[in-house]
Amino acid sequence: MKSKELMGRRLPLFPVSMTVISFAIFLFLYLIVIRVPIEPFYIRGLLFLVPCLFFAATAILALFGKIQRHTATGISIFLIFFLLLFSLYHLFQMTMDAATTVTTDVGRYERILKEFDYPNNSKVSHFPEQIPDEATDVRLRYNPAFFQGGEFFSLKYKISARSLGTQVEILSKEAKWTGYPDSEEAESLGITSDFLYCWDNTGRTLPGDLEVYLLLSKPYKPNDWNHGTHSLAAVSNEASEILFLFESW
Repeated sequence: MKSKELMGRRLPLFPVSMTVISFAIFLFLYLIVIRVPIEPFYIRGLLFLVPCLFFAATAILALFGKIQRHTATGISIFLIFFLLLFSLYHLFQMTMDAATTVTTDVGRYERILKEFDYPNNSKVSHFPEQIPDEATDVRLRYNPAFFQGGEFFSLKYKISARSLGTQVEILSKEAKWTGYPDSEEAESLGITSDFLYCWDNTGRTLPGDLEVYLLLSKPYKPNDWNHGTHSLAAVSNEASEILFLFESW
C-alpha cells in the first residue's frame, strides 16, 4: 500500500533538479582539485558533494510527505545561496593551499614538470625527464609562485660516476657559464655560496669541488640581484651528486 502510494506521488522537481545539477558540479570541481594541483585534494574535494546531499535530503523528505512541496522548493532556494557560499569558500581555501604548499614528495616530480610545460620551458629544460632508477638520496623541493612571492624548484640526488659524467657532458654543452660559486665571476652573475643553500639546506657545507653550470641568468635590473631568475645545475664529482635548480625571486 505504501509503495503504491509512493509511486503515485509526483517528484518534487525543483529539489530533484538541484540534486542532479549539484552532483554534476561536484564531479566537475572534484576532477579539478585532484588533477590540477601538485598535491591533489582527494579527501577535501569530497566537501563539494555536500550541496548535492542537502538537496537530495530535501527531495526525499518532500517525496515521503515529511514536508510540503512548496516548502521543499523554498528550502532549496535558500540552500542555493548558502551552499554556493560554502563551495566558493572551500574552493578559495584549496586554491590558497595549492599556491602556498611546498612539495617535497619525489613522487610528484613528473607532475611538477608538467606544470612547467616541460621540456618546452627553458627554465626547467635542463632537469631530467625522469629521476634515474639508480639515483639515491633523492631530495625534491617545489614552491610555486604566489603573488609577489618567488618560485623555487630543485632536485638533487646521488648517482654513479659514469652516469654523472654523462650528465656533466650534456650540461657543459648547454651552459652559458661554468665555474665555482666562490669566484668573482659567479658573484657578478648572482651566484654565491649562500644562493646554493639548497645543496644541504644551509649552504654552509658545500663540497670543495662543487662546480656550477649556469643555463639561464636574468637580474630584475642590470647588475641588481635583489630580484632575478636562475636556472642552473651544480655538480660534485667527489660526492657523485648533482643538483638541478630553478629559482625566481
